[in-house]
Amino acid sequence: REISRRIENTGMRLKATLVIQNWYRTEKERRWRTTLLNKQQILRNFLSAKLIQRNIRMRLAYNQLSGLRKERENLARRRQEAAMVLCRFGRLLIARYRMQRRRDEYDEEIKRAMMLRIWAATMMAAYWRGKLGRDKARGLKILRAQRWKALWSGEE
Repeated sequence: REISRRIENTGMRLKATLVIQNWYRTEKERRWRTTLLNKQQILRNFLSAKLIQRNIRMRLAYNQLSGLRKERENLARRRQEAAMVLCRFGRLLIARYRMQRRRDEYDEEIKRAMMLRIWAATMMAAYWRGKLGRDKARGLKILRAQRWKALWSGEE
């Protein structure tokens, strides 16, 4: 009886030991799975936060790049407008310079024509006065010759 009770107690203890071991193993496995799931959840949260932050940084960079592109386009447009104004102003200055040069050339041509006209009038007057002088001298020469002829002619 004592032996059977001891065997029975030992059997019950072995069953209790097996129950405790099974409980401990399942609890250990449950804790390990919970820890693993928590780690996986933390990793998923970290990756999600990383993805969200990356997307936010990408959006901010895109917005910044878009703003810089608009600013560059505005700068290029303003430069183009300034270049057009400068070109227009430059063409105006060149046109004024050419007009002034042509006006000066025209004035110089008129001045040369007037000088030529004055020179031609002076030369014509000189030639005319020379002709008149030569005619007068010829007339005086003829008159002098006739006077001597008149002195020696016997008609008078």
